[in-house]
Amino acid sequence: MTAMIASATKTATATKMTWPPYSFGYISRSRTTSLAARTHAAHAARATVAGRATATCTPRTARARQLIEALRRQDEVIDGVRVVQLKSSIPRELLHAHGASHWLRDECHWREKTLPKFDDVCHMDSRRGRRHRCRRAQRFLATLFQQVAVNSNGLISLNRFDLFHGHAFVTAHGALGILFHAKEYPAYDEDSFPVDLGFCQKNSILPYDETEASMRTVLWLGIDNETSVFAYINTAAAANRVMLTVPELHTTYEGDFGQVQGDIYYFDCLRNRRISERLFIIPR
Repeated sequence: MTAMIASATKTATATKMTWPPYSFGYISRSRTTSLAARTHAAHAARATVAGRATATCTPRTARARQLIEALRRQDEVIDGVRVVQLKSSIPRELLHAHGASHWLRDECHWREKTLPKFDDVCHMDSRRGRRHRCRRAQRFLATLFQQVAVNSNGLISLNRFDLFHGHAFVTAHGALGILFHAKEYPAYDEDSFPVDLGFCQKNSILPYDETEASMRTVLWLGIDNETSVFAYINTAAAANRVMLTVPELHTTYEGDFGQVQGDIYYFDCLRNRRISERLFIIPR
């Protein structure tokens, strides 16, 4: 993603890196570079705090919560953020989640579904997914993925290399939020992106672009039953770089915005299914 990654990859002691979509980002298989060590530490931190609120306030969480407050106030100008307001009814099952540590888990149907496999070897997630008990809520979550792409000014596409997942959390005010991560599997390139991301990177049609990578984070937040917002976050902006867990990878963490609830996958390529059946929820 930067000269630092390229240098680390091309040296004799280069580390092979993989990028599970449910992790912080690239996860190094060794610690021979400072980047690999920081990424490994970030992954360990996620495992520690997943499913519960962050205990301490750091500059990273402070900026994330500051952004949440600005969105709740519906501020028109937020440094390093492009805000898009949505006017559509939010299903009541997706509102008022305050105080429930496993709220999303309780809202999902008990039956589990296997996530699709690609090219016979690419498993996006080894865990099994579920669906929301409310069909309207399930469909609403699926349409959010479509709206992320529609409002991205052409920067984001719905496919298994770009946008196909997000991370759900609940704010201190009881509002549901989703942190979408796009640009997940850029194509391997000796010059622009010499990083091996494993089986799911195979046949990637997504060329790496540093500017687009800095816009890979999109936050959705429910404001009230008729209003929600998208925040397209530019992590290259000085005000937002503090939120990055691994700055070189433009990766943010949903636990900084609120209490982690789970991961949501949407596979637009499943065109033979209804839109709601393309979405899988994995509660934590």
